[in-house]
Amino acid sequence: MQSKRILAFLALILSGLTASAAPLYRISRGDDSAFLLGTVHVGAAGQSLAPAVRAALQQSSSLILELDVRNQAEAHAAVERYASYAPGDDVTRHLSADTVSALRAALHAHGVPLREVAQRKPWLIANWLAGMALANAGWQRQRGTEFALLGQSGPQTQVDSLESAASQLALFDRMQDAESEAYLNDTLHALADGSLLAEARVLLEAARTGDTAPIETLLAAAQHRPGQLAAFTREVLLGQRNPAMARAIEQTLRAGHTPFIGVGLLHLVGTDGLLARLAADGYRVERLP
Repeated sequence: MQSKRILAFLALILSGLTASAAPLYRISRGDDSAFLLGTVHVGAAGQSLAPAVRAALQQSSSLILELDVRNQAEAHAAVERYASYAPGDDVTRHLSADTVSALRAALHAHGVPLREVAQRKPWLIANWLAGMALANAGWQRQRGTEFALLGQSGPQTQVDSLESAASQLALFDRMQDAESEAYLNDTLHALADGSLLAEARVLLEAARTGDTAPIETLLAAAQHRPGQLAAFTREVLLGQRNPAMARAIEQTLRAGHTPFIGVGLLHLVGTDGLLARLAADGYRVERLP
């Protein structure tokens, strides 16, 4: 698969999803405070940051994103290190014949021959196919919250990130062959039966309106959903990353500045989300209008 295609959709599965009325919070304890926005990694045409978000960004000392989406060189290096097979190896050697057949059909629907993705691991191909489905539905990464925030921030704004492309892809690369194949198959099934796009629409609408209740409902239902895709999202993408993100945010708050922090919306909500974790650690969490 061409690197530019891979890089265009790297972050789509890594947590949130439209860029308009996504929930904005003020996190504070004593003299330490920050703005915390639930970001969405893709967006549709005609969307923009809410006035309250733009005002909070202007009041902030720096912009801290989950991932610096501008760093394509780092993303490319991470793909080569964690998501690619060595020369002489390819994805067909790590999948059953039935899965190869299903993958070939899914790729054919996008006009992509199997040989173009042969060097990439199953989980990356799955994420790319999910990203393609979202893009075909009109939700593009370049219109997501991160790019909107970067476009709104001034040229002197310091931009940092909580994670890196390497740290994110390294989590996926922990999967063994059987787990990676199951992740791919779960994604193919979710694309075929429409459930992936149906849930994406729920998330996108919740982000557009600022109503997090539907997302809470989805997360609660996902706690009991079978399959590798659901388990990996629940246990790794959220379960392992949320505690690390909370620690990084608290460290930033103790630095005495007032940063604007943008993190995927799915990381914020739920009983184990960032808002609950920060509140449990004694921070005041205030939803802003």
